[in-house]
Amino acid sequence: MISCGYVKTTTVPKYFKFKKESTFCITTSNSKFKDKIIMELSYGLENLGLNTVSEINAKKAMSLKLKPDFKYKTSDIEEILSIKDLNSIYEIRIQYKEKSIDPSNDFKAWIIDMNDNKVVLQYINSNEKSLEYIINSFAKKIFEKTDKN
Repeated sequence: MISCGYVKTTTVPKYFKFKKESTFCITTSNSKFKDKIIMELSYGLENLGLNTVSEINAKKAMSLKLKPDFKYKTSDIEEILSIKDLNSIYEIRIQYKEKSIDPSNDFKAWIIDMNDNKVVLQYINSNEKSLEYIINSFAKKIFEKTDKN
């Protein structure tokens, strides 16, 4: 059986780049693979030098809008303080559907600017590769779209 797969990346605007100081939080509606997706993608982005934080700490940072000076530091506060640019926080929303009959998988992701709630990147990958392969390819695509200066 031969199956065709495809990968599509769209950015808005077309030549959009993430700042190198950008921070990403990862969310997914897929409860079966939630931990695996979040851990794999966080690990992949951090290995490429990009910052990731939990969704709750990204939302806390957005509500603060200033770099606060905390008297006591917890792991949550340390994570919030790791955010270098409060104007460059992005949520990565992922949908993943593993197909049982067809060997291809559906992986869709949207990167949303948390400041204005607009989609800046859409990524679709439908092929026979493993979830790990798809996630690593997506992390590399984000890195390609990151300004290195």
